[in-house]
Amino acid sequence: MAAETLSLACCCHQKLTTTAYQNAGTRRKTITNPSAIEDILNEFVATERSYVKRLRTLKHDYADPLRTFARSKDTAIISLYDANTLFGNIDNLLPVNEALLADLEKMVSPEGPQTIGFIGDVVLRHFKDLHGFEQYKQYYVKREEAQSIFEREVSRKSSGFAAFVDVRMLRVLLLVCSLPCSESSIPLPIPRTASDCANF
Repeated sequence: MAAETLSLACCCHQKLTTTAYQNAGTRRKTITNPSAIEDILNEFVATERSYVKRLRTLKHDYADPLRTFARSKDTAIISLYDANTLFGNIDNLLPVNEALLADLEKMVSPEGPQTIGFIGDVVLRHFKDLHGFEQYKQYYVKREEAQSIFEREVSRKSSGFAAFVDVRMLRVLLLVCSLPCSESSIPLPIPRTASDCANF
């Protein structure tokens, strides 16, 4: 996510720049469409908002309960080591992304550019000055081991972990399928219509 965010930020920053160099090195104003810029910024904020929402769900609905259950032999679904490895440092990643989201939301407010700056300013502050996204290095160190734990636990017959995950996914599907909503309000890969839910 960190690399994707930086790449998108750089792309957005290039699109948002108001000056360009001509062949002779002189500067001139670039004509931009304010509506298109606003759309790009809103899409960037919506993407980060969706990512933060998914991180919160992962932490609160999966990581926290599994870690709590793992502290006792009577309630453990997976070992404490597996629970900690599986979710890595999500407790550190969530606040980093929430802080970025808060600043992005300030940025798109009417006084945002004057108070917090533009997209490049916001992203550089979080990556370069605050070093928050350094947390992803620790996450990636254990990613392959976490993937192995996940695959092992899901593939086991009568796995408590697989049942735990299935119950939570079923709850999400039932909630989504019972809501009247437009196609754009449901994040992928969740089914988009009631008939999709019936076939899922």
